Amino acid sequence: MPMLEQLFKHSVVYGLAGVLSRGIAIVMVPVFTRLLAPEEYGALDLLTVFATIANYVVAAEITQGVARLYSEASGDRDRQRIASTSLWFCALAYGVFIFFGLVFAAPLAELLLGSNRWAGIFRVAVVAIAANGVFYLFQNLLRWQILPRRYAVASLIYSLVSIAATVYLLVFAESGVAGVFWGQVIGAVCGIASSWWYSRQSYGYLFSGQKLREMLSFSLPLVPSSIAVYLALYVDRIAINELMTLEAVGIYGVGARIASVVALLMMGFQGALTPLVIQNYGNPSTPAQLARIFRYFFACALPILVLLALFSHELVWLFATPSYYGARSVIPVLGLSTVIAGMYVFAPGLFIRKKTWIFAMVNTLAAATNLGLNVLLIPIAGIMGASFATLTTAIAAFTSFMALSQRLYPVPHDWARIAAASAISGIIVVASTQVSGSGATISIGEILAKAAVFLLTGAICAWALLGRAEIYAILGRLRRDAARSRGWG
Repeated sequence: MPMLEQLFKHSVVYGLAGVLSRGIAIVMVPVFTRLLAPEEYGALDLLTVFATIANYVVAAEITQGVARLYSEASGDRDRQRIASTSLWFCALAYGVFIFFGLVFAAPLAELLLGSNRWAGIFRVAVVAIAANGVFYLFQNLLRWQILPRRYAVASLIYSLVSIAATVYLLVFAESGVAGVFWGQVIGAVCGIASSWWYSRQSYGYLFSGQKLREMLSFSLPLVPSSIAVYLALYVDRIAINELMTLEAVGIYGVGARIASVVALLMMGFQGALTPLVIQNYGNPSTPAQLARIFRYFFACALPILVLLALFSHELVWLFATPSYYGARSVIPVLGLSTVIAGMYVFAPGLFIRKKTWIFAMVNTLAAATNLGLNVLLIPIAGIMGASFATLTTAIAAFTSFMALSQRLYPVPHDWARIAAASAISGIIVVASTQVSGSGATISIGEILAKAAVFLLTGAICAWALLGRAEIYAILGRLRRDAARSRGWG
């Protein structure tokens, strides 16, 4: 099956899994904003940042090493040795992490959240971090085995169980922030069970020191890289907490959570693209297919970003209470930052050539730049300053990755079309938001007008990025597929 066709089939599955998991999390925002004060939501947001960084460090990003070695394994026994070794390593690493996290909870909570009164919640978060980390390993093996449907089912089980448990603990048990993390623990246990069942033949009582060294030699440089890229996106919360208040972190966090809806688009592409590129990069047709996929991605991403910007007021009105309405201003900027930060998957040269240390270098510089911009801009513009610092850093990092990747694995991107479509979308957003409402109510007429602008943007972006001939070819194929599905073809 051609890579392009595989990508879109797998992207649908990964995308649906992302929509269900991330979409449910976004739907939970109204629950959080009504049951948690801004200060509590700020604590939840900072603990979530800490959790992600801990998952990068504790397991040494070994899932990336699994990904690189798995595709080159010599047989089933070799693949089983890789999977089993990574599992035993993760189990030991997270066991040590839980021990130290529970023992030093009070000083760590005071360091992160400014008070040791959060120590109890920190202990629960430590358990949740470990459970999520192990689930992440199991889940990603399904991805590297190119089993998108099983990956999607495991993700769905995790999401539904964790959300159901969280709602019960928040609403009925009134357990506050701790209930969110206990919900994650319960969901992760169920997700681990389902992922293991689907890939149980891949694990055994095997451990290879040589395989572990090979995996860690590839993944260890990615640890500072992953931390840096995450800090480049989330150091804004830490800076806001230091330069403003924990309540401001909560308001900013709600805006970021709503803006993360655009990550649903990225999840389908990210989940499907990287494994396929690693398998097919030696094919002479792959660079041209990757360039085509990049244009398709922009044709989807730009209208969605315009939609997010146009309806930021309505989204905050729908998802949050008045105390969080200040989040509206940062949503468009953070949505754009999220998309740009995830576009590194379209610059695979460093990963293909195993230049992971360059990832670390670029991302470390990006994190330092973002920190400096936050310190500079937050005193001037508050949370808007933080959002623009994050956007600037994301643009700089992606530009660096693409430039470096093109030297190692050239891809014939049509930058003129991409720039034209991006400029048109930007103009539409700026012009439309100047007349957008900002009160505590919403207008049906304004919603219809914004919907029309969104549809117009989609048509313009498709025309600019794909062209008439390619659009007609896509529509013709869709009609033929629909006719065959009804038995007419």
